[in-house]
Amino acid sequence: MYRPTGPANLPHDVWTLIAGRTAAQSVRDLCSLRMLCTAARNVGDEDFVYRCANIPIWDQRWWSVSLMHQPGRNFLARCRQSGHLEVLFRSAVSDLFLGGCRFAGTETMHVVAAQGHSAAQYTVAMMLMLRDDAKSKNKGLQIFRGLEAAGVLTNCKLVFCGVVQGTWRHLRRLPRLDAENQVCSSHACPSRGNMGAIYRHQRYGREWDVNDDDGGAAHIPCVHCRADYELILRKVIASRAVIVYQTSRSSSDKMSHESLDDHAISPGDLQEHPTADLINTLQQRMRFLSDSLRKTQDEARTTRIEAVTAKVRASIRKHQLEQGRRLEKKLRTEMEQHQTTVRELEDKANALKAEIADLRRREQQQMAPWREMEGRPEVVEIKVGLLVRQLYGQPAATADGFDYQETAGQNGDDVGAI
Repeated sequence: MYRPTGPANLPHDVWTLIAGRTAAQSVRDLCSLRMLCTAARNVGDEDFVYRCANIPIWDQRWWSVSLMHQPGRNFLARCRQSGHLEVLFRSAVSDLFLGGCRFAGTETMHVVAAQGHSAAQYTVAMMLMLRDDAKSKNKGLQIFRGLEAAGVLTNCKLVFCGVVQGTWRHLRRLPRLDAENQVCSSHACPSRGNMGAIYRHQRYGREWDVNDDDGGAAHIPCVHCRADYELILRKVIASRAVIVYQTSRSSSDKMSHESLDDHAISPGDLQEHPTADLINTLQQRMRFLSDSLRKTQDEARTTRIEAVTAKVRASIRKHQLEQGRRLEKKLRTEMEQHQTTVRELEDKANALKAEIADLRRREQQQMAPWREMEGRPEVVEIKVGLLVRQLYGQPAATADGFDYQETAGQNGDDVGAI
C-alpha cells in the first residue's frame, strides 16, 4: 500500500526537532522554515522551539527600545514566556542592575541558575557573597569554587559584561569593597584587604578587561581573596551599567539606598578622579534624596487617602443607621395601623355575632306558638280556615257542610289563643 512520504506528512515530533535545530542555528532560518508549509508554521509556535532560539545576547540591536524593533521585542517576549534561558538571564540582569524590580530579578536569576546557566550561577554567587551573613557567603563561595574548577569564570564575566554594559566601554568607576563585606576573614592571609589596590594597579590606565589569564587575581592562592576580587569586578560592571543607563535615558528609574552603598567611592578614588567622581556622587545623592522625598509624598498621600476613606466609611455607616431608624419607625407605624384595623374588624365581628344571636332569639320566640300547636291539629285546621276566609272572602264552610265559624265560636278560646 502506498504511503505518502512528503515533508507535510512527517510526525509532529520530527517537525519539532527540526524546528528546534533550525532555531538553534539562526532565527532567520527559523522564519524561512515556517514559510515552508502549514505543519512547519504550526510547529514554529511550540515553546520548545522558542527555548532553542539562538539569540546573540550582547548584540544590542536585539534589545533596542526603538519602535522600529517592535517585532523583535515581541519575539523576545515570546521567548521569555517559553522559558528561554538567555532571555530570562538578560531580563533578570536588567531588573537587578538597570532600575527594574529587584525582587523579580532575584527570583528570575535563581530560577535560571537552577537550570544550569553558568553566567546566572556566577551572578548568584556574587550576590550571595555580598550579603552579611556567613551562611550566604559560604554558599556563594561554594558556587564560585565550582565555576572556577569548571574553568568558566572568564566566559561568565564576558557574558555578564556584554549584557550589562553592551558596547559602552569608555566609562570607569572604582567602587569600594567594605571590610564587613569581604569574603576572606582570615587575619593570617597576606592578601586580605588588598584586592582593591591590586585591581587599581593592574587596570588603571588601560581598557578594562575581564580575562583572568591577563593578570587579575589568578596568581593569588587564597580562594576567598579571589572571590573578593570578583566582587570588585562585579561592582565595577554594575556601577558602569547604572551610569550608562542614567546618561542614556532622560527618565531613569529609582535607585534604592542599597544601590548607593554598592556604588560608594573610596577617598583614594576621589583623589585620582576628583571632579567626575564627585559630580557622579552628588548626582546619585540628589537622586536618592528626590526618591526619598517622592516616597514621603507617596506615604503622605496614602495617609490622606486612608483618612478620607475612613470618613467616607463613617458617613456611610451613619447614613445606614439613620436609614435603618427611619425604616424601623415606618414599620412600627404600619404595625400599629394594622393592629388598629384588626381591632376594628374584631369589634365588627363581635357586633355581627350579637346581631345573629338576637335574630336567632327572635326566631325562637316567633316559632314557639307553632311548636305548641304541633300536638293540636284541630286548632291548626281552624286557623287555616280563618286564613282562607280572610284571603278569599268566602264562608268558612267546607264541602262537607262544616261551619268553621260555629266551630270557631265553640272553640273561641282556642282560636283566640291562636
